[in-house]
Amino acid sequence: METLKVGDLIVSEDGAAKPVLFIGCQTFNAQSIRAFTQLCPVTIAKGTTATSTPLHDLHASPQHHIPVRAPELQTLCGFDAAFVAARDMPYARPGSATETTYVNLVCAPHTCIRANGCESETLFPGDTALLSMSLDDRRDIRAALDAGLTQKTAYPCLTAQEAAVCRSAIQSREKRAA
Repeated sequence: METLKVGDLIVSEDGAAKPVLFIGCQTFNAQSIRAFTQLCPVTIAKGTTATSTPLHDLHASPQHHIPVRAPELQTLCGFDAAFVAARDMPYARPGSATETTYVNLVCAPHTCIRANGCESETLFPGDTALLSMSLDDRRDIRAALDAGLTQKTAYPCLTAQEAAVCRSAIQSREKRAA
């Protein structure tokens, strides 16, 4: 990610090349991370997802979404796949409360890419994300999307409660299979 620039092509989950429309970085010092725990990164440890990813520990913001695919999703929610916030992933743990830089990529439409081998969303420029950004970044995103901020997420997003119910069902299935 460190070498990407606006205009570069990245491979999305469907194998299509998508241009990067915006790259934004936001750094929070350790004092801010400790004072506002919602800024503290979440770590998804190497090999803990159903597909044995990520290849290395993945550090993400708590609200960053990871796609989940499981038969239980169809039964419980009617979806083949859904986004779960990193903080609600089964094996997520609090990351280090040290200086943290979050890097965000915007593509149109909203899509998934690989981060450390793990599927991960690009930035969805919704209200919450935009409010956490500088005015300049908001302006740049609007310009990059030609003011088309009405795009929708690549997958439905589960609430924390829905993610917990789904996680419990998946873990029950895994215990029965063991």
